[in-house]
Amino acid sequence: MPPGKCAVLALAGRVVGDFAAMLTNLDARENRGGFDMPEEWPQLFTRHLNAGDLDAVVELYEPGARFVTQSGETLDGCDRIRPMLAELIRAKTKLECRVVRAVTVDDIAVLYTDFHGTTVNGSGETVETRSKAVEVLRRQRDGTWKLIVGDPQGRQ
Repeated sequence: MPPGKCAVLALAGRVVGDFAAMLTNLDARENRGGFDMPEEWPQLFTRHLNAGDLDAVVELYEPGARFVTQSGETLDGCDRIRPMLAELIRAKTKLECRVVRAVTVDDIAVLYTDFHGTTVNGSGETVETRSKAVEVLRRQRDGTWKLIVGDPQGRQ
């Protein structure tokens, strides 16, 4: 085979390989939630919460995450955070969010996020809920971001 043809075939092989890798990365990104920017975390959180998908919501937290409750108690780890998230789903909480500000340094990001929506209180009434959250996220090895500290009332 002429040398020029070998070079063209080698280039074509690399292009096909790069394209296949790109498709694999897109599939992996979709499977892990599809976000690579920390500012996308709150939208993914609200999407899964509003859908009632507890496992998907919990997956957005690092195993050792900390969460500050409305009473000021700090919950340590997903095993303690999960029941609180389950209660939000049980109360039919539906939220919308807006990231007011994001500050990122290397693999750590601080988000200032406004949440608003509705929830069903203990009397069965649908009531409005609002929070001005502070969230600290860490970039994972796969490029996604997980929450390490969450304080829904951090800016009240």
